[in-house]
Amino acid sequence: MNFSATREYLDYYEKYKIIPVPTLSDLKITALKQQRFGFYYKVGITPNDFMNKEVLELCPGTGINSYYLLKFTKVKHVTLVDNNSSSIKEIKKILKDFNNKTIINEDIKKVKIKKKYDYVIMENALIGFEN
Repeated sequence: MNFSATREYLDYYEKYKIIPVPTLSDLKITALKQQRFGFYYKVGITPNDFMNKEVLELCPGTGINSYYLLKFTKVKHVTLVDNNSSSIKEIKKILKDFNNKTIINEDIKKVKIKKKYDYVIMENALIGFEN
């Protein structure tokens, strides 16, 4: 796989301080809960499926998906990996009240993760990966 386009996207986002997904302030909490529940339901996952589970989220953008998991499910722990400084700043802000999360500021192609996770989530980020 050629990952050169990924670096170009990240550099662009970094230069213009862009997070290419909505922030928590863009959404109402009830709308977020309904949207995320509906998404997971459509792929066959219920909130109970996350109970006591470890989740790895790659390229989480603003962290609203992890916010949903931490606030509305009984997820054990969420690890978020992103390399966009604007994203990391927003993630830290919206997840500040949750202790069961780890935020890693590193390129997902370079991060070394030895732990096993029950779920790995990566949404809306594949555009940066070229064959």
